[in-house]
Amino acid sequence: MDAAEDRLEVNVEVIDPQSLSPFDVDTIAASVRKTSRLVVNDESPHSYGLRAEVASRVTERKIYLLDVPIPRVCVSDTLIPFSPPLKDEVLSGAAEINSAIDRIV
Repeated sequence: MDAAEDRLEVNVEVIDPQSLSPFDVDTIAASVRKTSRLVVNDESPHSYGLRAEVASRVTERKIYLLDVPIPRVCVSDTLIPFSPPLKDEVLSGAAEINSAIDRIV
């Protein structure tokens, strides 16, 4: 949410899907229809994360809406530490999300 609030010059919508089954691709498609862009983010590692599933489903069903590839903001392929200070170092934050937005605008 912090990244979206920082982006005054760009229209950013935050969508928080509650499940992948059933997956509400229509809500995401409605947002993509407005901008022709999508950035996906979550706290799972780069490989095999939820972002890949969301990007795949949107691409399979609504690729004609996209003008650019979908960047995935994620954690490196590593374990997530339990310690809060270490966890904060590993997880992506507003800076990484803003960088992804900058790459597709």
